[in-house]
Amino acid sequence: MYKFFYSLIVLSFLACNTNDTSKKIDKNDVLLAKVDNEQLYLSDIPLFQLNNLEFEDSVSFLKAYVQNWIKEEVIVQKAKENITNISTINRKAKQFKNDLLRAAYEKKVLESATVEISLKDLENYYKAHKEYFVFEENYYELQYILLPKNTSGIKQIRKNISENKPSAFITSYCNNNPEKCHLNKSVLKKESFVLNNLKLSKSALAKKSSYRYFYPTENTVLIYKINSKKNKGDIAPLEIVEKELSLMALENKKQEFLQDFEEKTFQKAKNDKIFENYIN
Repeated sequence: MYKFFYSLIVLSFLACNTNDTSKKIDKNDVLLAKVDNEQLYLSDIPLFQLNNLEFEDSVSFLKAYVQNWIKEEVIVQKAKENITNISTINRKAKQFKNDLLRAAYEKKVLESATVEISLKDLENYYKAHKEYFVFEENYYELQYILLPKNTSGIKQIRKNISENKPSAFITSYCNNNPEKCHLNKSVLKKESFVLNNLKLSKSALAKKSSYRYFYPTENTVLIYKINSKKNKGDIAPLEIVEKELSLMALENKKQEFLQDFEEKTFQKAKNDKIFENYIN
């Protein structure tokens, strides 16, 4: 008998084409459980949780869902009887619901809007928030190339690099190994990277010079030149933090857009006399 009852429920559920729990209960809905004045109907169960289940699994799911709902409602009913600050909890629940609705609406508004940042926006945000872009450790601006140790003519390669003379070998190597070649433009690297990855010593970092070569491992040779040092606590140049800056400036622009949207929505509601304020 019980199996037949659950079969009817599952078949009825799978025949539904909606999981809108805000829909009014109709005469064809199935009452599954009741605790005091709270009732659980078939339409209250999210459809997507049953969509991919086999029939027997659906029956098990329904049993477990109803049982868990009853347990929760029994505890909630006991809480209502024993908790004195229900009004405070209701206010918090309402605020939480409002926050969720507002967040969902703001997301929808932003998706339908075009919020872009210009170079001027980046510059303005950078100037106003330089304290966000402080170097957390020493940085070094350097140029380098990391080659296999068995590369022939290391001295000549270093000489060509120092004199900025084109070389078919260097051009080919850099094209094939861009992560190991930073000759055309200085890169800014953390001191920890230079010490641990490039294996340069602190004494080597203290020297500004023309290109030198050094053997960081038994299989590699590093040709490098240190151009400058950025101290811990210094403000990072805009071009160095541009990617992070862009994300922060865009988020700031979105917040400004939403604040403006909120004010315009409020003013329209005021003009349309949608609300009444009795203390103003």
